[in-house]
Amino acid sequence: MMKELNNVKPAPGFDQVLYPGQNTTLQEQESLKNGVEIVDDILEYLRSDVVHNNQYDHKDPFAK
Repeated sequence: MMKELNNVKPAPGFDQVLYPGQNTTLQEQESLKNGVEIVDDILEYLRSDVVHNNQYDHKDPFAK
């Protein structure tokens, strides 16, 4: 049935017909292949010694 849905001609303005959950699966596959974009500040924090040495003071590290 899923293959049948994918073979249905899409409505104008759409590339293809997807079954429920297929878009999520495609996004997951794309993320596994190419990685996930992340804000530089968060990446730096995750790489920092604060996280790896349990020095986090339980405050929002991104608050200005």
